[in-house]
Amino acid sequence: YPKEGKFTIKVAVRDEAGQETVGTKVITLSSTLTVSGAITTTTWTGTIVVTGDLTVAAGQTLTIAPGTSVLFAPIDQNKDGIGDYDLVVGGVLKVKGTKDEPVIFTVYGTQKTAGKGWNRVKLMGAGSTIDYAVFEYAQTGLEVRAKATVSNTLFQQNQTGIHANQGGDVTLTAVTSKDNLNHGLYVTGGGKSTSSGSVWSSNGQSGVLVYNTSSTATVLNMTGDSVESNKLAGVEVSGAATGLVTKSLISNNDYEGLRLYAYATYDPQVAFRLNNITENAQVGA
Repeated sequence: YPKEGKFTIKVAVRDEAGQETVGTKVITLSSTLTVSGAITTTTWTGTIVVTGDLTVAAGQTLTIAPGTSVLFAPIDQNKDGIGDYDLVVGGVLKVKGTKDEPVIFTVYGTQKTAGKGWNRVKLMGAGSTIDYAVFEYAQTGLEVRAKATVSNTLFQQNQTGIHANQGGDVTLTAVTSKDNLNHGLYVTGGGKSTSSGSVWSSNGQSGVLVYNTSSTATVLNMTGDSVESNKLAGVEVSGAATGLVTKSLISNNDYEGLRLYAYATYDPQVAFRLNNITENAQVGA
């Protein structure tokens, strides 16, 4: 076929009497590419099967087209029960999904176990953008250690959905992180998360966890988010942390809606204003 994409096939059947029946069908043609090792500037389309650790070096850009599936082979060489392979981006990652054709990061094959299929996508270089994607069955769906923007993206069936870590600065818009084994959002090590219109729900521990063991402030900003039905607290903050949580719904979490506590001599300083905090501590506090 000349190129990848959606095509309409027309079939006409004519009998001996000259009567003709015409039918059409839309099909999608795509290629399968097996990748590992260093990735230079390129665009991925179709189906990508990852058979080893991937790196995108500084100065290189990986663009992923709408409808692309990135499948990580579930190889566990170190026998820790989690797939080994990851995508580490020192350059720029541009994920260009659409509402109808999201980019999917998942495990290869039919045996899909929450939080164990593959390692993570890790952003080490500034300027990455992710729009309309799905991250699932990873230890950590997305770890951010630089400035990045994520929108219209789903994180599910991971151990942790998103981790802003070691100076990572992530802006999240209309993100949903649900049904992860641990936390929907984890902010630590001087990381910063700024979210709006996002959902953190039905996770196995706290919906949002901010945990900091040093004097370098970790930052949590949330506007118009929903934090609901998580198995521990809605929002949990420990140690040196600043930021503002406002106009958000925090409800129906098994334990406290808000859980704030010091780490050593470091107290959380996150402000909570104009939120609806209700029907929490259904199990305990």
